[in-house]
Formats: sequence, C-alpha cells, structure tokens
Amino acid sequence: MADRAAPPGAPRPVPGWVVWPAFLVLVGLGIWQTQRLEWKTALIDTIAERRAAPPVALPAQLRESERAGWEFTRVALAGRFLRDAEMRVLAQTRGGRVGVRVVAPFARDGGGAVLVDRGWAPEGA
Repeated sequence: MADRAAPPGAPRPVPGWVVWPAFLVLVGLGIWQTQRLEWKTALIDTIAERRAAPPVALPAQLRESERAGWEFTRVALAGRFLRDAEMRVLAQTRGGRVGVRVVAPFARDGGGAVLVDRGWAPEGA
C-alpha cells in the first residue's frame, strides 16, 4: 500500500503530546475556579450576615488571634474624628467624577484610636 499524504492545505492532526498537557491544564483551571466560587460565595455570605447584625462595642485591645473574627463586623464607637490627620488615598472615579477614599483616625473616648475608612468622596470635598 502506498503511503497517502494529506492534500496540500489540509489541517494536520495535533500530536497527543500537545493535547494532553493542555487538557490537564484546562481541567486544573476548572477545578480552581470551582474552589474559588465556593470561597467567594462563603465570603459574600459572611459579609451579608455581619452587615445585618447589630453593631457591637469594640474592645480596647484585640489580640492578633482575635482579629480574624472581627472582619466585616459592625462596631459602635464613641469619640471624635481627627480631621487634621485624615488621609486621602486610592484615587477613583465614580460616575465620571474623580474622587478619593478617605481614611481618618478616630480618637476613642476611653483612649486609643482606630483608623476608619470613611468611604469615597469627590475630589475637593
């Protein structure tokens, strides 16, 4: 039998040594995306749960081991903002307007201070 060659211009088959690694990479990426979806869904649920909860008093001191449990928790504070020490960071646009995130220290009535992210403000405000 004569060895038949493919006609000119016909696509050649891709060798298996190229297909299988590419397939395994795509399967790995699919698994990673599924795990990421589960993590993200749990994070969104945690944020929604803690936003719905009433504010709690923030202790004077938090140990390093206790800090993770306070993420996204609403807190009640008594004191005043130190406006002269405000920081404007991360220039952002919203609705075509230029603005910044405002972070300000908050002096607590019982002593000590915490940094509060006061959110977005238009430039010059």
